[in-house]
Amino acid sequence: MSLEKPRAVSLTEHTARTLRQAILRGELKPGSRLVELAIAQQMGISRGPVREAIQQLAAEGLLVIHPRRGAEVRSLDAKTAWEVQTLRGTLEAFAVRLGLPNLSERDMETLQSFLQDMQSACASTGLDVSAWIDADLSFHGFIVDLADHKRLSMAFHALDPLHGVTYTTGIQDAAHLSEFPARHQEILNALRAKDVDLAVRVVTEHYERQADYFRTSLSGVSSIH
Repeated sequence: MSLEKPRAVSLTEHTARTLRQAILRGELKPGSRLVELAIAQQMGISRGPVREAIQQLAAEGLLVIHPRRGAEVRSLDAKTAWEVQTLRGTLEAFAVRLGLPNLSERDMETLQSFLQDMQSACASTGLDVSAWIDADLSFHGFIVDLADHKRLSMAFHALDPLHGVTYTTGIQDAAHLSEFPARHQEILNALRAKDVDLAVRVVTEHYERQADYFRTSLSGVSSIH
C-alpha cells in the first residue's frame, strides 16, 4: 500500500482521505488491521492525526474498532449493501422530485460529462473500478445536490464511502459493471425529458437492481462487528 505524505489539507483529513482511497481501491482488504504507528511512520506524521482519521472512518462505517485489538476494515455483508443501496435510492428519488423542475442545460452537460467518465472507466482496454466509483459518486451526488436540500445532501453523501466499498467488494465480474453506463443513460434521458414521475421510477429501479445484485453477490460474506 502506498501512502502519500500530506500537503495542503489538515493532517487528519489528509490521512482519512488517503486511507479511505486505499479501502475503495481494494488495497486495504476487509479484515485488514490498521496499525497507528506503522501508518504514522510511513506518512511521516505523528500518531494523533492517524488516530483521529481512524475514528472518522469508523464513523463512516468503513472501519470497526475493537477494544485492545485496534481498528480493522469492515467486511461489507449482503444486508448492509442492500440497506445502503435502497436508502440511497429513496433519498435520490426525493431529490429528483425537488430538483428536476430547476434542471438546466448546463446541469445536463455536467451529468453527461460524468457519464462519459463512467464509459471511459468501462473501456475495452480494462475496467477501472476506482475511476468508476469516482464518476458514479459524482453523477448521483450532483443529482441530489440539485435539490438544494442541505440535510438531504448530507444524509446521501454520508453513504458515499459504503457505496464505494459495495462496488469494490461486491462486483463479481467486469461484465456486470459494463452494463451500468447504459443504465445511467436511462436516468439521464428521463431527466432530460423533465418527466418527474418517469425520472423517479428510473432512479428507483436502478437502485433496486443494484440492491438485488449486491445482496446476491455478497450473500456469503459475514460482517465484522
